[in-house]
Amino acid sequence: MGGDAAPLPGGRAGSRPHRRGGQQRSRPQGRPDGHAVPEDWHEVIRTNLLGSFHTSRAALPYMLRQRWGRIVNVVSPSGLIATAGQTAYSASKAGVMGMTRALAAECGRRGVTVNALSPGFMITGMTDQLPESIVSDMARKAPVPRFVTVEEVARSVSLFLDQDCMTGQVISIDSGVSIM
Repeated sequence: MGGDAAPLPGGRAGSRPHRRGGQQRSRPQGRPDGHAVPEDWHEVIRTNLLGSFHTSRAALPYMLRQRWGRIVNVVSPSGLIATAGQTAYSASKAGVMGMTRALAAECGRRGVTVNALSPGFMITGMTDQLPESIVSDMARKAPVPRFVTVEEVARSVSLFLDQDCMTGQVISIDSGVSIM
């Protein structure tokens, strides 16, 4: 889900789910993230954290002016729990969570809620690149041993869109991965 900031017909801004996925590429396998190329770190931060910031920044004037809006950032269990080899990705997603909470505190009195959804593994372009043995191993290790469906994520986003008093929250829909 990409979050664009164009107003809806009639000039009214609506909800803006925002999802960006970017992971570092150049760190040698099995090496600590201190060996990552700084440009890769910058790209991950630019894609995940700054992308969420710019999307919110573009949509908020419309939402604040009409005193209603919903921002749903899509984050990752990697922002909640340590993921070896994913330091930049984890840091960027944790940053989006912090930004979500801060924006919620700033905008709630003006009718704008800001929340984040943390879906677990789904079959997507990012997971399609992984070997099947890793994918099946990841699903087996979760307390609910399966991947999250796109429909489950959509229903969770709908929950945020339907609530007037839910703001600043990060909800995990990750088959229990974030409790491990």
